[in-house]
Amino acid sequence: MKKFFLPFLAMTLFVIPVMAQNTFNKGDRVVNLSVGFGSGLYSGSAYSNVTPAIAGSYEYGV
Repeated sequence: MKKFFLPFLAMTLFVIPVMAQNTFNKGDRVVNLSVGFGSGLYSGSAYSNVTPAIAGSYEYGV
C-alpha cells in the first residue's frame, strides 16, 4: 500500500498544480447562475420539502 500511496501523494502535490492555468485576467467579466438540489428539512416531528436554492454572482477582474 505504501508503494502506491507515496508516489500518488507526490504526484498530487507537485505535478497537478503545475498544470493550473490563469483563470481570470484584468477586465474579465464572469456571470454565474446556479440552482441547488432541494432537500428535506426536519422540523421537529416530520420532514418537509424546501424549494431548491437559487444563487447568482457577477465578478469583474481587477
